[in-house]
Amino acid sequence: MDLRRNSIPLLQPDDFVQQTFLRLWDKKDQLREDILLDKQLLVICRNLILNHLRREKKVLTHQSYHINSYESPEEPVEMASTEEWDKLNKVIKKMPNKRREIFVLHKMENLTYEEIAGYLCLSKKTIANHIYLASNFLKEQFRNS
Repeated sequence: MDLRRNSIPLLQPDDFVQQTFLRLWDKKDQLREDILLDKQLLVICRNLILNHLRREKKVLTHQSYHINSYESPEEPVEMASTEEWDKLNKVIKKMPNKRREIFVLHKMENLTYEEIAGYLCLSKKTIANHIYLASNFLKEQFRNS
């Protein structure tokens, strides 16, 4: 499992519209009657787009860091970074399967707890617990080495 393959799918405007209506349907009981529906739709769509842009920015920043590290491999800091990635891969492989899967989906694939919970049919609380345990495990492993 190579953790360097961060990718966010390229979304078209139609995808955001579809996600907006899916979110509207999922949250229909939370709609407010005193606010026009079109304004609520715009807020939902805006939030979906902003969340997508935040994830994309996170991935692009991470990818540009790796591109820079491959351009000048003779710098010791960049070599240490590659070694750290290799060590991180080894430590993550030591985690239990479900915890590793959840950790990779959240931290590497940039999925939200809600998205992971829907994908794996688990509660958001369970996802949060696995992320917490995985983070503690990583801290402990890196502290001991």
